[in-house]
Amino acid sequence: MTWRQLDRDERGVLAPLFAGHRPSFLIDAIVEGHLGIATVDDASAPHVAMLAYADILVFGGDPAHPLAAPLAERLPVERAVLPSPPGWPELLAAVHGERLGAIERHAFRDDTLDLDRLRALADAAPTGCDIRRIDLPLARRIVADEAPFLADHVRNFDSPEDFVARGIGFCILGGDAIVAAASSYAICRSGIEIQVNTHPAWQRRGLATVVSARLIVDTLERGLRAPWDAANAASAALAERLGYTPAGGYTVWLRLPEND
Repeated sequence: MTWRQLDRDERGVLAPLFAGHRPSFLIDAIVEGHLGIATVDDASAPHVAMLAYADILVFGGDPAHPLAAPLAERLPVERAVLPSPPGWPELLAAVHGERLGAIERHAFRDDTLDLDRLRALADAAPTGCDIRRIDLPLARRIVADEAPFLADHVRNFDSPEDFVARGIGFCILGGDAIVAAASSYAICRSGIEIQVNTHPAWQRRGLATVVSARLIVDTLERGLRAPWDAANAASAALAERLGYTPAGGYTVWLRLPEND
């Protein structure tokens, strides 16, 4: 079987395969042709598809199709698989068995956000900290910086220039050092997926709240949405401080490394 990766302008054929999925701007980012990789069995009339973006994947199409299992076998190690309609979780479990782990995440509604409150939070940077939009020089600095807390910022775009043209981001400088950042992890027509991180030495000073609020304000003022998804308790607590409302948990799957 020869799998095909769709060019960005070919991905209109994917929409029916993902129509029944839990709403996700990550899925939209790939299906709409903004970012990521789409692997299919047939470029003109696909039966099954695997979308990939950074360390996240999602399967779509008919899980009972003969090519669904071979596609599921292509799941890389340590990649998170977003929820899929019935049939795909069972197929992944059948293919990968005990090598498939489960991770709980928590979704938040963004329809309770208050712009005035967010503007006030964005203006509350501690003394000595300067909040800046991520322009081209800062985008290049982030890409060149090897600090782990910046690993998921800017790099998912084609280049720093591409991020500045299509993405949205802000960072906080402590002196001349980048100490916190909030940016569009992914983009689609409706809005952005948010990524926020603070340098470990600068945590517990409210920087994540300030820089996230500034990003969300800018996004909403553009007429776009900025939903929140939390992988841990700290992210969930930050979401509630910003005005998001919990919308329940869900499970993502992770292929575990083989035992030695």
